[in-house]
This record gives sequence, C-alpha cells and structure tokens, in this order.
Amino acid sequence: MYYAIVATLMFAFPLVAVGFEASQANNTLTAVLVAKWFAFWSVGWRLFLAGTRQVLQPSYTAKVILGFKGEEALLLVRELGFANLALGVVGIASLFVASWQLAVALAGGIFVSGQSTTPMRRPESADQAGSSAMRQGSSASKSSTVLARGSAMSKAFR
Repeated sequence: MYYAIVATLMFAFPLVAVGFEASQANNTLTAVLVAKWFAFWSVGWRLFLAGTRQVLQPSYTAKVILGFKGEEALLLVRELGFANLALGVVGIASLFVASWQLAVALAGGIFVSGQSTTPMRRPESADQAGSSAMRQGSSASKSSTVLARGSAMSKAFR
C-alpha cells in the first residue's frame, strides 16, 4: 500500500494534472507547468502526508520502512517528519503562490533524487543464515553513533 501511494503521488496525480491543464484552453506543455504540479503533488502532498505520519506515528517509519526493531530511531524519524511536513506545506501552498513553484520543485527534486539514490538497507534479521554477531554488533554501534550525532546536531540548532 505504501508504494502504491508514493507512486500515485509522485507520478499518476502530477501526470493527470499536467495533461488536464495542458489540454484546457490550448495551453502548451512547458517546464513551468510540470514544475507547478510536481511541486503540488510530488513535493507538497507526498511530503505532507509522510511528515504527518512520521510526526504522529514515528514507529511505523522506523520499524516498517527502515526495519529498526527498537525505539532508538524514533526521535530522528520524528525530526525528519517535521522537515517533511514543512516542505510539504510549502509545496501545497505553492499552488496558490506561483512564485514559489520553481523553488519548491527544485528543492523537492533534490530531496527526491537524493532519497532515491541512497540505498535503504534494512538491518539483517536474526534468523538469516550467515549473519555474525560481530557484524551485527558493529552495525548497532554505527547506528547508535549516527543517531547520537543526529540528536546532538538537532540540539545545536534549537
């Protein structure tokens, strides 16, 4: 269900909106028209919905999407949620403030392309053959270090 919603908000809704507006009153298909609907649907609604879920229910993202088993990632996921929520609100508002559309499309494009090129690795399951305790220990240590740095950075900006 998650991937269907992401695909719909990233591709289906923007394509339908661009096609509909381009077909009305002999509008031409331009990069500005594509940016307008990308900013509204792909950046605005997608990140608004993701951010809302991450703020209200960070355990879903941490456990189901990222594969964390404990509670160690909840603070970081909630902070990511506020960033997604903020960019999502600006994306939705860009439909009504046309001067924001290209900036939101650019920021969202950078975010989405960075997100899609970063490999998302789930922690190995305990029953998986060939996993060693040493590798799991170093993985947990790295995760703790990353989370501690993220928490320290967020405190520095408060």
